[in-house]
Parts: sequence; structure tokens; C-alpha cells
Amino acid sequence: MYVLTSALTFSGGEDVAHTLQAHGRAVLVGETTRGGAHPTDRHAVSEHVLVAVPAARTISTVTGGNWEGVEAVPDIAVPADQALDAALKAARAAAGS
Repeated sequence: MYVLTSALTFSGGEDVAHTLQAHGRAVLVGETTRGGAHPTDRHAVSEHVLVAVPAARTISTVTGGNWEGVEAVPDIAVPADQALDAALKAARAAAGS
């Protein structure tokens, strides 16, 4: 399985990509993700100021860590607009065609 990523992939999308990659179930293709793993709660400090505070920590059962501030790094690094073509090429090569 190939999962496409970009510099805009964040939070839940990173969870899927990181988890599949860590379990050896997917090859990530594209750009390094943004590195947001911790769910946050938002608190109003004043009328114009909002603070996001981490409320939980995601832990991988495989790595013992997560991708907060570290990002999910693709196995095949290419610009996001080339990720689909790169994934198709890799899939064809793996299938021997």
C-alpha cells in the first residue's frame, strides 16, 4: 500500500500515515508531514486570544513514540505534486511490470 503525504498533511492524516508505516503496512510517498500528534484543547484567554494546550499524547505501540515535532518522513521523498506518479511507478516496479 502506498500513502501519499505532503507538507500540509497534519494530525489525523499523520496518524494514519505514521501508524501504517511503523507497522510495515504502507510506503509513504511525497513530502515530510507537519508533525502534529498531540490532540489539543483550546482555551479563550481574552476576547482576542486563544491558547491551544495539549490534552493527550499519542503513543505508537511499535515505536514507543510519536511524530509530534518530528514528522512522518516519506520512504520515497518527492514533491507532493509528483507523489501519485512516484507511487504508481513504485507499484508497477514492485509488481514486475
